[in-house]
Amino acid sequence: MLGWCCLILSVHLIVRMSAIPLALRNPQSLKSSASADCLTFTVIILNASYDNHFHVPSSCIEYVIDMNEKAKCTATSFPMTCVFQLKRNSASSASFLSVANETAFVSVELGGIYRGRRKPTNEAEMETWASNAIAKSLLFSDDHYCKPATVSKPPPRQMECDLCWAWYVPYPCNCNCRGWNQIDSLCHQPCHERLEFSFDSGAYCQKPCDRQGQLHGLTTGCGSGHDRICFFPGSHACVQRSVTGMVDLVEVLANLFPGTRAAFKAAGKAAKLAYKNGKAAALAAARKILTTQAKKAVTRVKSKQFITDAFKDYSSTHKEAILEAGALKFLTANLALGQDGASAVSLEIAKLVDPTGLVTLKSYLDSSSCDEIAYCAIDYCPGMFSAAPAAPTELEDCECMEYWTSPEDGYACAQSQRGCDGSCDNDTHDWCMTTENNCIGVETDGYGNANGWFYCGFYPR
Repeated sequence: MLGWCCLILSVHLIVRMSAIPLALRNPQSLKSSASADCLTFTVIILNASYDNHFHVPSSCIEYVIDMNEKAKCTATSFPMTCVFQLKRNSASSASFLSVANETAFVSVELGGIYRGRRKPTNEAEMETWASNAIAKSLLFSDDHYCKPATVSKPPPRQMECDLCWAWYVPYPCNCNCRGWNQIDSLCHQPCHERLEFSFDSGAYCQKPCDRQGQLHGLTTGCGSGHDRICFFPGSHACVQRSVTGMVDLVEVLANLFPGTRAAFKAAGKAAKLAYKNGKAAALAAARKILTTQAKKAVTRVKSKQFITDAFKDYSSTHKEAILEAGALKFLTANLALGQDGASAVSLEIAKLVDPTGLVTLKSYLDSSSCDEIAYCAIDYCPGMFSAAPAAPTELEDCECMEYWTSPEDGYACAQSQRGCDGSCDNDTHDWCMTTENNCIGVETDGYGNANGWFYCGFYPR
């Protein structure tokens, strides 16, 4: 008799300690909602499961379940509706308001996270890469600083909780952030989920200053939040941020290579005289005069480590030929900057050499973007260019495919997307695949080739 009593007591204790009654374990089915005033949180439980989990919705981000109050349920069998009491959480409120205030100042860089990155596949693309690499190597030095590209994080959310049981009364248990970062009682997305934007600066994620491909020693971060910059450790850029970052192309080249200013003027004059024989003749005349400056530029940059790495599969002769072609492309595309007033001939040469505007500079560069002035990797070396020439009039405005997928962009993009209904990869702007590959507004890679997608949402998400 004593043995049976012990057995019954043992079974009773096992069932009592179980998070979910043995008789109730079925596939998950749970629906939840909060009241408009955030005073109650209602859970409709169709059955019980180890996988039943929930969190207070974002509309009540400043409230948490009051653990001192038991849930009130309509039944002791399924389906059942249970109501939890909510209470205001001062820690959540302070954390949320701090993040909200900081996010208001975020400058968001447009562009997909890895979309469009690839290595050059032919000599023409390698020349374009070389043009941008040479320009960035020559135009900026250690006394500059740059601002890292930034994307805002999604709003914080409440901790996720499992649904546990004390007999037939549910209660939240095992509450945590499920891989997100916990700050006070709220969960914030970790920046490693934003791929390239892996540096966590509080309310948003930024490209790290010490990433591979960052040039000029601008690899040390300074400041926080929207005020963060990348600078050279020995400079005073961290405290002297009012110093202008404007750069005059011809002035810089003239200081590096004596005779550059005169060469630019002579090339412009020669091009103008040869223009009567056509644009190609004008270009050839300009290239002939600027060849010496191109060779000097190549000599100055060819031993830099990132360029050596980029040309590791090329012979030294082939490497120098491509670099010289790239330097000439850069110089002739910007011939107008060395003239007293941008001559029409120089502008025509720029369109001929650089029809997509990939290596054509503004007269004075005043960009502070790290990607524009201080970053060059073999699979992504964005140009410091002015607005590209207007698209041909025969092109139509881009339109979204009705249904599309883009598995290479990860996240939910491998699943069927419809039109411009959202951003499947957490981009800050809505985008979609286009019905036509070449259209007005289509995004291009670093070589001017259409990527087949465009930003269809005008405002940030």
